[in-house]
Amino acid sequence: MHAVRNAICCAMVIFIALQKMMQCEAQVQCPFPSPCSCLLDSSSVPSDQQRNTLICADKDLTIPELPDVRDNLNVTFFKVNLSHNHLESVPVQFVQSLPGIEYVDLTDNTFQNLPDFPELLRLKKLRLSQNQLTEVGASSFSKTPNLNTLMLDNNALVSIPPSAFSGLSRLNQLTLSSNQLETLESRSFQNLAKLDYLSLHNNHLVDLPDESFVGLISLHTLRLDKNKLVDLPEALFQPLTSLLRLDLDYNKVKFLPTKIFQPLSNLKTLYISANSLQSLPDGIFMNMQSLQHLDISKNSIDRVSSRHFGPQKVFNSITWLDLGSNTGLVIFSYDFFEHFPNLEVLSLMNLKLKYMPHLGSLKKLEVLEVSGTHISYIFPCDFFGLEALKEFYWDEAPINCDCQSKWMKEWTDKYTKNLPKNPRLNPKNSLPDWEWNCRKPIQMLRKDFKDISLSDVTQYCKPGEVQQWCHEVKNATGAVDLDLKVSALLGKFNVSWATHSGYIDIDKFISGFRVIVQRSDKPMGFRIANVEKNTTSILIGDITSGEIYKLCVEVLGFSGTMIQKNCTEQSIANSKATSDNSITGHAIRIALPVVIALVIVVIICAIVFYLRKKGHFQDPQATTPDVAFVNDYARRINDIENAENSVQFSGFSNEITLA
Repeated sequence: MHAVRNAICCAMVIFIALQKMMQCEAQVQCPFPSPCSCLLDSSSVPSDQQRNTLICADKDLTIPELPDVRDNLNVTFFKVNLSHNHLESVPVQFVQSLPGIEYVDLTDNTFQNLPDFPELLRLKKLRLSQNQLTEVGASSFSKTPNLNTLMLDNNALVSIPPSAFSGLSRLNQLTLSSNQLETLESRSFQNLAKLDYLSLHNNHLVDLPDESFVGLISLHTLRLDKNKLVDLPEALFQPLTSLLRLDLDYNKVKFLPTKIFQPLSNLKTLYISANSLQSLPDGIFMNMQSLQHLDISKNSIDRVSSRHFGPQKVFNSITWLDLGSNTGLVIFSYDFFEHFPNLEVLSLMNLKLKYMPHLGSLKKLEVLEVSGTHISYIFPCDFFGLEALKEFYWDEAPINCDCQSKWMKEWTDKYTKNLPKNPRLNPKNSLPDWEWNCRKPIQMLRKDFKDISLSDVTQYCKPGEVQQWCHEVKNATGAVDLDLKVSALLGKFNVSWATHSGYIDIDKFISGFRVIVQRSDKPMGFRIANVEKNTTSILIGDITSGEIYKLCVEVLGFSGTMIQKNCTEQSIANSKATSDNSITGHAIRIALPVVIALVIVVIICAIVFYLRKKGHFQDPQATTPDVAFVNDYARRINDIENAENSVQFSGFSNEITLA
């Protein structure tokens, strides 16, 4: 019985194997003659669901040279590849002979125009890339209603008719990149309610109508990069409430309307790099609560502040920020990066920074790029707080390889240990591409920072100095309380403070204080004063009346790192200390001219009274009207007679002299 069972099992296995071999042999054979070939599906699904592919590509074929497929309808094809041939138009008869076709690839042929595409009700993907198309008909795709992907990139299209895509209600992806489009018609895409991806990059677009994207309620990605856009209408992106990614880089945009991005509350990625922007309007990124990735590099922006992001104090969503290569950006407001607590990648490449900005609040920062800056030395504890930092790019930097660089050596050694050891994965032998050369002490001159050991650095430490790296900060942070008081006195602020702690001896941890004064309307215009630790107040002058100022006092450790901070806002106009003094001064300024005028009037009156008393002024009532008239008339006649006898002309000066 066992032998019979085994024989039956073996027979069944052999039968199944032979059947599979017959199926494979049948599947390998292509029903079409050369020059085409087949890629047949080996799955056991019904023939009308198989993903069979007919390949007639790279043969330099013309339409007459295509095989006749009408006699081979026993095989259903999913895809036909006709790319890289010399087809001047769509091979209508050939394509219509494949009723089950879902994907037609006509890339790299010689199409110049596109009349109505043949009726293919199952067609889902059509690729017409790299042809010579100069126009698309108004109803070119009306007979392919189920199309979801249309690729028209790398052609010579100059314009798109308003109704070119009117019948494609299921279209999901549309690629029009690398053409010669100079503008768009209003509402060109209004019937594409399901469109998810639209690429218009690498065209010649100069301006866009307000209603260019009306109807694209499902659009997630819009690429407008590498065009010639200069001005963008404020309502341009109003319909794109579902947009997740917007590429505007490599254009010529000089100005952004304040509210242009406000409808994009779901946007996660925004590229506006490599434009001609010189400034950003306040609130430009307001209402973009989902923004994670922001690139504004390669512009001429001279100021970036939290006011560009709206009134909120913290912007939790942003994790990737590129501010590099902005030629005018040389300084940041002191607390700018405190507004981005979840930042993971920060690029400050090619900025004219002289010092590392204050980054201690970026607890999640993993990648920092400062290559190409003017930073020549990283001070001790500049990295304090950057607990997650994994990658640091700072090229050709001269390093002081002394005791104060111990912390940096420890960090770089730890970083290189985490790199993969496989040379194929990391061809630089597990060492980052850094060029940090020692410039002092003299014994370490020109040595590569990567090659020196930790003991090479610590040998120059003084007794006890080895433990100085931010040790006091770790112990003192949060243990020192700082009280701040500000009063206003005649255009000046009197800032006073007091420190106290119930946990540590303050004198052992505090080296001094830093006072920062910043106008609310000019975030970049701040002043900093460093004072000794025995100082508890400072007088700040040159304060504009009516303006609001932010005043901060920082407690500094012995390595210059902040261990506590307190801020307040103050205005001269709103300060009680100003009221009495300012009212008195204002009254004096008004009363002084009045007093002077009264004194002058009194003096004039006294002079007139004196002259009258001496008889220099005659009372007009002392002479009767008749006698006065006669006397006056006689005097006038006498003057005229004397004048007629004594007229003399003096050369050519036209001056008349009466002798």
